Amino acid sequence: MIREIPADFFSDIHGADPFLTRILSLALCYRDDVGFVRYYAQYAGGRAVSYLSDFDGRMTLFLTADSDIEEIESFVDFLGCVSLMYDERFLSNVNSIKELSGDVLQYHTTDEAPLISVEEPPIKEIYEVLQSCASESFSVPDYLSFLSDVTYRKNRGKCALCGVREDGALASCAVTVAESEDAVILGAVATRPEYRKRGYSRAVVKTMGERFSQERKVYVFSLSEKNTRFYEKSGFVRKYRFIEAFLQQRKV
Repeated sequence: MIREIPADFFSDIHGADPFLTRILSLALCYRDDVGFVRYYAQYAGGRAVSYLSDFDGRMTLFLTADSDIEEIESFVDFLGCVSLMYDERFLSNVNSIKELSGDVLQYHTTDEAPLISVEEPPIKEIYEVLQSCASESFSVPDYLSFLSDVTYRKNRGKCALCGVREDGALASCAVTVAESEDAVILGAVATRPEYRKRGYSRAVVKTMGERFSQERKVYVFSLSEKNTRFYEKSGFVRKYRFIEAFLQQRKV
């Protein structure tokens, strides 16, 4: 059985799984009154065995060995979400029009410290770096949506920013895209094309990794083998694969 639950339901839920972290981060920041985020739990034997978050049509699934996958698939189809992100070990029969797959990697503390000075840059400058890297495989949301989300989470202590400058210009950046008490997920890792191959991306990633890994797990989602190799050289190790599936359209 799957039923909708309030954000407060997660106040006593803990765990360092990256998919659960995405859901917990939403629940810690976006309460029930915002209207565009909903939370669900699947029950079996009187206990919750799966959690789902729906952030304006983008759904994250936290599944376990006890999840009723057939019921999950039917529920997702009924909701008509825009996209799903999930651990590929648990789900394989999603009626999608497009799928992206990649690696989930976890940071392991090293003795090697970045030699480049980093800072917390303004959100607008981070967005400009991301824009400079936009491509068919790396899409950037509109600025107002990005600004609203990052500002909202940052004001609640759930979003950290990191960047490197050269000659006064922000050259590279990284952001925590999800944070819970037990884990952190890094994202928005980008370097302007003209500043690449200078170690800037590695510096911001390792700075963030060292900053958080003493007390929490630190993860990153990589969509390409090239990026995965970069993260491995920056102190991360592969854990498993994830899928981001895009569906036909959201039902109304």
